[in-house]
Amino acid sequence: MYHYFKWAALSLFFRRNLRYIVMIVVGIFGIYLADAVYDDMAQYALITKKSSAIAKYLWIKWTAISIFFIMIVWSVTRLGFAGKKVSKKKSAKMGFKPKTGKENNKEDPYMKRLKKFENKERLRSRSDIILEKRGRKK
Repeated sequence: MYHYFKWAALSLFFRRNLRYIVMIVVGIFGIYLADAVYDDMAQYALITKKSSAIAKYLWIKWTAISIFFIMIVWSVTRLGFAGKKVSKKKSAKMGFKPKTGKENNKEDPYMKRLKKFENKERLRSRSDIILEKRGRKK
């Protein structure tokens, strides 16, 4: 039974984060590819006696590695181990506007209903009142 839960959780994680996992794999593959292409181009430049081009190839290699590394770091930070987070733009589109403390208490009808219970010493329910009228105690 535990085996099924483990695989269900793993498949849910991969389903939710597939694009980021693919980007991490592409980034790692891109770093190795940039290094391999640089080695080939540096050997070609040495064979053809154009050693001045090696500096340009090295600059291109480290630019590509930097881009792939940034992509990997961004993807790792975007991996979600909990539920998906709603951004501020999406929440504004959905009509949700978070309110601060005093505004929230003034406009919220639920908070207004709870205000009447703030200073009560003893809270009584409807059943307590009925029992007191009949003369019974709990």
